[in-house]
Amino acid sequence: MIELGTFRDFKSLHTLNISSNECLTFRVLSNVSNDVQYTPVRILDVSRLHCTFGPSTVIHKDDIKHLYYTNITHLYLGSNRLSVLETGAARELPRTLKFLSVADNDLSFGLYYIELMSGMPNIEIIHAEHQGSPHNLESGSSDCNDWRAPPSSHNQITFGQSTSELHSCNRNPIRKLGHNSNILTNFPFPHSLREFYYSNNAMNFEIGFVDAQKNNIRILDLSNNLFHSLRGPLVNLKRVQYIDFSNNYCTYVSEYFFSLDNVIKTLLIQNNLLGLVLYKDTSGNIFRNLTKLEMLDLSSNHIYNLPPLLLKNQYKMRILNLSNNALNEFSLDLSHMKHLQYLDLTHNQLKTIKPDQRDQIDKLRGNNVTLNLEGNRMTCSCDQLDYLKWLDHNKGLFVNFHTYECEFPNGTRISFSNFDQTLTEVTKSCDSYIGIIAVFGSMIVLSISLTISGIVYRYRWKLRYLFYLARIRRGGYTPVVSAVDDDDYEYDAFISYCSGDYLFVLKQVVPNLEDSKGLKLCLHQRDFIPGQEIAQNITNAIHRSRKTVVLLSRKYLDSYWCKYEFNMARMESIYSRGGNTVVLLVFYEDIPSRELPFTMMDLIDNESYIEYPRDDTHGQVVFWDKMAKSISPYPTINV
Repeated sequence: MIELGTFRDFKSLHTLNISSNECLTFRVLSNVSNDVQYTPVRILDVSRLHCTFGPSTVIHKDDIKHLYYTNITHLYLGSNRLSVLETGAARELPRTLKFLSVADNDLSFGLYYIELMSGMPNIEIIHAEHQGSPHNLESGSSDCNDWRAPPSSHNQITFGQSTSELHSCNRNPIRKLGHNSNILTNFPFPHSLREFYYSNNAMNFEIGFVDAQKNNIRILDLSNNLFHSLRGPLVNLKRVQYIDFSNNYCTYVSEYFFSLDNVIKTLLIQNNLLGLVLYKDTSGNIFRNLTKLEMLDLSSNHIYNLPPLLLKNQYKMRILNLSNNALNEFSLDLSHMKHLQYLDLTHNQLKTIKPDQRDQIDKLRGNNVTLNLEGNRMTCSCDQLDYLKWLDHNKGLFVNFHTYECEFPNGTRISFSNFDQTLTEVTKSCDSYIGIIAVFGSMIVLSISLTISGIVYRYRWKLRYLFYLARIRRGGYTPVVSAVDDDDYEYDAFISYCSGDYLFVLKQVVPNLEDSKGLKLCLHQRDFIPGQEIAQNITNAIHRSRKTVVLLSRKYLDSYWCKYEFNMARMESIYSRGGNTVVLLVFYEDIPSRELPFTMMDLIDNESYIEYPRDDTHGQVVFWDKMAKSISPYPTINV
């Protein structure tokens, strides 16, 4: 117990610390506050006057009513299981108070909050963290039977507009999950307040529209709560330079949360779940107003992908922490961050850094920028050889470079403690690999080329035929193949012969078939169109003729164009005449079968042919009659 008058005569008292005296409890506050009003005390520490476990405590107005007349600047009330202040008690705090700690209590929102904010005109720092926090069991803890009954009477105090606002407010800027309680829209922070610490309080809210009114807050710590959604906007926080929203299980932050009028330099939002929303922000709207930002901590946010423009307006960024995420690709645009000094990408899933980002990092070397890539999934493989060479060239940029590891294709992991040797091994294996690829690639190309060449060679006549057929049809000619339209051909027969046999054609073929039988023949020396390609002339002649007569001789077999005519006629039979016989073979000379091409032997085996009787005059008459009947389906007449 502290008797009344104990400290009254301490005329030089500057600091009074009676903390950690659990047997005292708040019962001594009335005597202490009565005494210190007669002293020059500046610091009063009454923290932990109650033991850890027990019923909640309350500060009555009578406990501290004399503090109003002191010049105390620092007041410590922490670790007292304090749950509430009696209405009007907060008004008794000294007006000179600059520092207040109510940490590690059980305080929640109440009317006393407005009293505190309005009753401390010179307050600069408030510590209100760890409200309702659990404590470890202490062996041998004292009996906490320290409950005090409330005083017999209560002074009724009104607070004008502030109280009215508390009772009538139905707006909801901080909305508890699944709960629609009315909570103040406006937070009347004292004008002089510079630092507000409200961490580790398990506040399970969604932060909506919040108007902080007129204030001078520089530091705002709301970490280790359950602010699961940040919708905002936060307005009138025009001087805040440091905000800590870390460890809140936050899954959402809107593009309006950070208002235009801010000068935030440090933003800590690590250990949340913002990866669920950041990957969608392809236009960079969430952080667009944080143009003064110098440090951003997005570590441990389950981020799999970052849009390139996410931080498009952060020109003054110096420290960027993206560690302990799940990034498998780093494509964030760094080109505008001319002041970047440290980039932390540790413990992600990165195998490489894209060439564009490498170039951007190279341009930042003048800022003495450093990177940390420890704990990523780098691979010592050929497809990453350029990246590994870039790492080797820029070793000085990386923090703890010797601790990095990469994995070879066979699963072996190796550290970068001897990176030069590692890079040499990878380079050698890649050179051999490239050689093998080149050999196999060449073999594949050669095989494909040979295959294509073989196909082209095998079907060369078909391809040529189809090519010229297409040209003919493009010119408007369509061959007639039916027997009904058999008289639509321009020629009865196209005579295919070599130039060395021209006299035979001129003196025997033309008189016996054209002059005597009335057939119309096509001869290349007479009927081909001047100026037209030979191949085109040949294809046209075959198309326009009912039959193609081949005068087979050794000279014929030696002629390229004669063989061309034969093969085009054969293609005509297959693809334009429905398989009907077009080619008539006439052996003008005796040629052994071994000297004949396979294609011609196949035709001889399946088609009829005729031999020209050189020394048999009667046989020649019969020969020309048979030829005429084979060429024309109509009866012939002698002219």
